[in-house]
Amino acid sequence: MTSVTTHCPHCQAVQPVPPNSTYFDILPASHGNTPTFDINTNQLRRAFLTIQQRVHPDAYARKDERERELAEQQSSWLNHAYHTLRDPLARAQYLLQLYDVDISESESIASPELLMTVMQAREDIEETEDDVRIEAIAGENNLRIDATLNALKTAFQSRDIDRAKELTIELKYWYRIKTAIRTWEDDRHH
Repeated sequence: MTSVTTHCPHCQAVQPVPPNSTYFDILPASHGNTPTFDINTNQLRRAFLTIQQRVHPDAYARKDERERELAEQQSSWLNHAYHTLRDPLARAQYLLQLYDVDISESESIASPELLMTVMQAREDIEETEDDVRIEAIAGENNLRIDATLNALKTAFQSRDIDRAKELTIELKYWYRIKTAIRTWEDDRHH
């Protein structure tokens, strides 16, 4: 992997996004530009803001059309890279794509115990009528998310891609529960 150069080192003109480059190439956070699940999001944000300043389309308003288009392309790609890498679920899915593993929307949890936990949590959310109980459900779910994120970090570090895929599917379910909790809270307080 090599770092993506957004500008020509000689004339400083904006360059096209190189084919086959990864988000880690343009936003080297924590471990250089090596694809990794373990990212320092503060470093990621700083790198994003620094590069975004250089490729923001507004800075090219007075340039020729080609350079404006390239700035738009770089800026759009950079934004997508940043939003993908800062979100743990999107980052895990992206890393799996780099390993040629795609997770379809229809993939489900393999473990019957885990499936029961997910179903029970969904049922608890639907049946609860008080804030204290929903906070307890949210707390339990946050613990599951944290445990899954730690396990994902380990799986990717050891290149156990099958395990990383299982954990990414699991994380999708915990995120869905988190969304259901937010929806419950929004409906309750509006």
